Amino acid sequence: MRAAAAAAAKALRRKRPLPQRLHVGDGGGGSPLYVVQLGRVAPMPMLLLEELLLRRSSENFLVTARGAAQPTIVLGISGKPAKLTKPGFVAQRGVPLLKRFSGGGTVVVDDACFFASWIVDASFAPECKPFPKEIMAYTGGVYGDVLRRSAPNQDFGEVLRENDYVIGEKKFGGNAQSIVSDRWLHHTSFLFEVRERNMELLSIPEKRPVYRADRDHGDFLVSLGDYGITMVKKLNLNQRPSLGQSPSPSLSPSPSLDPQTLTLRTPLRTGSWPRPQRSAAAASSRARPRSARCSTSSPPTAGGRRRSRQPRRGPSS
Repeated sequence: MRAAAAAAAKALRRKRPLPQRLHVGDGGGGSPLYVVQLGRVAPMPMLLLEELLLRRSSENFLVTARGAAQPTIVLGISGKPAKLTKPGFVAQRGVPLLKRFSGGGTVVVDDACFFASWIVDASFAPECKPFPKEIMAYTGGVYGDVLRRSAPNQDFGEVLRENDYVIGEKKFGGNAQSIVSDRWLHHTSFLFEVRERNMELLSIPEKRPVYRADRDHGDFLVSLGDYGITMVKKLNLNQRPSLGQSPSPSLSPSPSLDPQTLTLRTPLRTGSWPRPQRSAAAASSRARPRSARCSTSSPPTAGGRRRSRQPRRGPSS
């Protein structure tokens, strides 16, 4: 696994496609989109890969994966476990917690979740400026079109409301963003089944969308499975969606995107990734990606506090 990770990082630094690990779609305007289709992946290696591609590459990526069977609570970088989770339930079940390098709220992810992460340079979609609202409008257009193609007999209406992906008054996908200069990441976890046992782990956040009001998670969330939509396996991204045009993803297989599946069977370690040469001044700064420092930890005790120094982050939704 380390050899494969080292080869991937080396190829990325040289701006070469990764043979049998990435397939390339035409992003339009001379900007290719590398589509990475993973198997079942735990949150930590997924976050490591995403941050690597965001901070160490100038290419454009769409990374998709299905969650692992083990439930995991994932918080935004400024999230406080004692306020956003129910420590008693978390401790009783031994569910691991981790913080991602992006902002956003708290989610419980497992094998009923499907992950999709856009990691692109601003030049990939010049009409989409690297700001939260513009990014949400861009991706909301893409996912709204995917839903309508998946269930043409359903009337989904507008799928973007405030900062959530919704069907009617209920949310089906949580998202978060990280913006670094002219490069941005937008990752989403889509719910294909709402499991009440997992919802018991989360508290109602103090900061929440207006349309949610005081609804608990069971009344606020909806699964795509309720609409007959199964796990998305392939996306046709041969044409780049535009804010002013109808986006073009399709669930039908595309010959140009015939997948070569890359499955991460073991968690990646930061030392697996070769690092580019840096100046002495840069070498004295923090070297590891933020997500690598946010390893899983034991659940907080009821009423207890855990103080930690939070790294600075860019704008996020």
